[in-house]
Amino acid sequence: MLAKLNAGGRHEQQPGSRQIGWAKRGKEKTTQGIRKKSSITLLGLPLYHIATGPDLNARETCGHAKGIIAIGDRATGWVAIGGMSRGIIAIGASAVGLLAFGGIAVGGFVFGGAAVGIVSGGGAAVGCYTFGGAAFGIHVLGSISHNAEILAVLKKIIPGLNLPAG
Repeated sequence: MLAKLNAGGRHEQQPGSRQIGWAKRGKEKTTQGIRKKSSITLLGLPLYHIATGPDLNARETCGHAKGIIAIGDRATGWVAIGGMSRGIIAIGASAVGLLAFGGIAVGGFVFGGAAVGIVSGGGAAVGCYTFGGAAFGIHVLGSISHNAEILAVLKKIIPGLNLPAG
């Protein structure tokens, strides 16, 4: 962006230049988000949808992406990546899905700082087959205790894994 200071100490835009990424409203700067959507659809969902940041024209404070692959502040799709994500595969600060990775993760196979699921792993994990620093559940592998069944399951999933006996 080409700009110069006017006599009042404010920036003036040079002719032929353009402002990218932000619009000025009063004295505060507000960012303009990104919105991109595929024209290809499958089962009524776009192949990809990206929606991040605010949309000043639609008066949205954050982007909500919905698609097969969804990337945004909030994301809902088969593969969802975002701050709050929901999908078959979900990755984000808060993730809900069959396979979920996040700071807080909930679902089938989940991994995160706080994880709740059938198979869960993380700093604090709760579930049927659970492993982590503070793990609670039916079959546990944690810093406090572990049992033989979860060791057998992990050895089947990860060949060559060398774990202590239960």
